[in-house]
Amino acid sequence: MSWEDAWNESRTPWDAGESPPILKTLVDEGDLPEGRVLVPGCGSGYDVLTLASPDRRALGIDIAPRAAERFEQLREEGDIPPEHAEMRVGDALDMDVDEPFDMIWEYTFLCAIEPERREDWAEWTRAQLRSGGELVMLMFPVDDLD
Repeated sequence: MSWEDAWNESRTPWDAGESPPILKTLVDEGDLPEGRVLVPGCGSGYDVLTLASPDRRALGIDIAPRAAERFEQLREEGDIPPEHAEMRVGDALDMDVDEPFDMIWEYTFLCAIEPERREDWAEWTRAQLRSGGELVMLMFPVDDLD
C-alpha cells in the first residue's frame, strides 16, 4: 500500500491529531532555533504548524497529496499565514530546497524510510542543514511530560 492509499483509506494510525507534547514544550519554552525549519515526512503537518511563527518559517514535506490537503485545512483553521508554514508534496530525499535550514525536526521520517535508503537520509539531512544548524530528533517518546 502506498502512503497516498493509506491516507485515502483513512489508515493513518501515525496521525495523532496533534504534535507530541515535548515539541509543544520546546516551542513554548523558546528552546528551539528561529529561522528556517524543515519537517520531512510531516503528514498532516501538526509539527509544521506548531513550529511556525513570525520568527520561525516552517516547511513540511510529505509524499502524500492527501496529507497536503489536510495540512492546508489545518493551516487555514489555525489562521497561520502561508509565509510562516508551507508544505510541499514529493519524496523528500529527491527534493532540492532553495537554501539550508537552521533546524530540522526529525520525528517520524527516518523510521518510515526503507533501511536501504537510510544512508541517503543521512546525506540528504546533512545537505539541508546549514553550518551550525540543529538536527532535533524525537526518537522514542515513552512518556508525557505531565
